[in-house]
Amino acid sequence: MPESVSIIVADGLVIVDGEALEAAYAYPEAVRAVQWRNGVGHVEFDDGRPNLEFMAEGDDVGDTYREYVLPGIRAFERERKRLDAEAAAAEAVRLAEYNGTEARSERVRAERDARLAACAWLVERHRDQLASGGETTLTDAGYLNWLAYRQALRDLPQQPGFPWEGPDDPTCPWPAEPANVCAPVPHSYDAEGALQKQLSE
Repeated sequence: MPESVSIIVADGLVIVDGEALEAAYAYPEAVRAVQWRNGVGHVEFDDGRPNLEFMAEGDDVGDTYREYVLPGIRAFERERKRLDAEAAAAEAVRLAEYNGTEARSERVRAERDARLAACAWLVERHRDQLASGGETTLTDAGYLNWLAYRQALRDLPQQPGFPWEGPDDPTCPWPAEPANVCAPVPHSYDAEGALQKQLSE
């Protein structure tokens, strides 16, 4: 049995233990509101009658409770059951859409695009360095490895089993990111060494 129940007829509102729901039912005639808390209740009328006070006697809530409070509780329970079923149906639809082929394909492609974007600067820098005639940070082999990696990412949707169970599926054949092989750094002027040589002469 709930500890507290409030029924506000004008708003079609039933509040049970702090949770409020719009739960319409056949309200008793001329009733404005019903309150029940910890075994004590009262009914407010809108036809000039004084409030009706009542209370439970031991385990018996009494006829007044059964007439004025219990129907509101039953209406609340029906509405809560309906809302729960509606939410469960909506969640089932959401999960079906999330696990559908199209949604899984979109998630794999989104992850693929993110991985392509994450390494784009490496190949762009190498091309810029070649175009300017300067030294390249990557070796030629390292650059080709990155190109092959990026192509493997682009080809992923053509792999057997696509889209698998999504991007986190262990069977999804994500290509391994290549080692960032850098070209040897050209010898530069050793200012500190030159200074030490001057001081020793």
